[in-house]
Amino acid sequence: MVVTLLAALVALVVLPACLVLLGPRAQAWDPLARWRRTRLGDGSRFWRDTARAVTARPFLAGGLAALLLLLLALPFTHVRLGLVDDRTLPASTAVATTAERLRTDFAAPPERLLTVVVTGPRATDGVGSYRDRLARVPDVTAVRVAGTDRDRAAVLLVASAVGPDTRQAADLVRAVREAPAPGSVRVGGRAAEVSDSSAAVRDALPWCMLLSALALTVLLGVFTRTVVAPLKAMVVAVLSLGATLGALVVLFQDGRGSPLGGFTVTGTLDTSALLFTLVITLALSVDYEVFLLGRIREEYDRGGDNRTAIVDGIARTGRLMTSAAVAVAISTAAMGASHVTLIKVLGIGVAVGALVDAALVRGVLVPAVMAALGPANWWNPAASRTRPAASATD
Repeated sequence: MVVTLLAALVALVVLPACLVLLGPRAQAWDPLARWRRTRLGDGSRFWRDTARAVTARPFLAGGLAALLLLLLALPFTHVRLGLVDDRTLPASTAVATTAERLRTDFAAPPERLLTVVVTGPRATDGVGSYRDRLARVPDVTAVRVAGTDRDRAAVLLVASAVGPDTRQAADLVRAVREAPAPGSVRVGGRAAEVSDSSAAVRDALPWCMLLSALALTVLLGVFTRTVVAPLKAMVVAVLSLGATLGALVVLFQDGRGSPLGGFTVTGTLDTSALLFTLVITLALSVDYEVFLLGRIREEYDRGGDNRTAIVDGIARTGRLMTSAAVAVAISTAAMGASHVTLIKVLGIGVAVGALVDAALVRGVLVPAVMAALGPANWWNPAASRTRPAASATD
């Protein structure tokens, strides 16, 4: 938040003051300054031609863009969430080397152990039969009683045959928790941590996204003075986010990005990397939407023609949005050179999201949808109710 506020302060106060002080000298070293001045009034010819082509056949262009985004988002339907472990580090580090030796050379590496704590007034009385029940749970290879605390608590170690990030491990944790026990049961260990974290994200994420969508819809509604455009913006943002996250699943979870090098394919997508990418990409999506909608709204208020406003708005903001997206993509894609998987996923994810949103979503899908909606983009029920009263007064 502090960085955002400082950036806004510099952009609104410091930068204009510097431009006033510099005057024409601000472009003294720009070899394209003359060309830019001749094109400033009309905007980008490329984006103007693109917008005209899209708005001429909005259903075809919008349908193809939406289909492509849905295809990119499709892999996200089989996402498997995991947590950061030693495999996110470069394979040459001592931690990663030691952990890999533990996995390959020992039958029960620490990451496959579950710690089961049984508490109760007479928790140790039935610990023997409880141990036998746990030993019969599928994928359990061994169970031993690690210790007891008089009659009040017992600690058991459960070794499993499956990795902690697998679906079988989640089923194992559930089965251990549901097994009849002589007291209250708490289960810990890597598999339990992964299972609980994934469940918490799955339960909370939809509500968080819903609250964010509602807040952003209200803000966009106040900004654009319309109802339909903010709702459209949220639907488009979901498609953009889905495409970005689907690409991450293909590249990192499924391992198709292994030619990039520098990471170990674990068959999961790190939860924290996914959440960071989701938040940053959503912020960029709304940011670009504000730029575009604000300009289109100005053109519409000036001329009143929906298609002309869309074409002019795209022409005058297309270069700005693509330049900003390329700048974001270059700066974050540099993080893709990291050998720490978390940083690599975040950098490539934000780069992909910025480029997809600025080029495909804002350049094709948004103008196509707005052209198809026509004047309905600017429907405002409050203005519709007040207009007859104003006419009667006149």
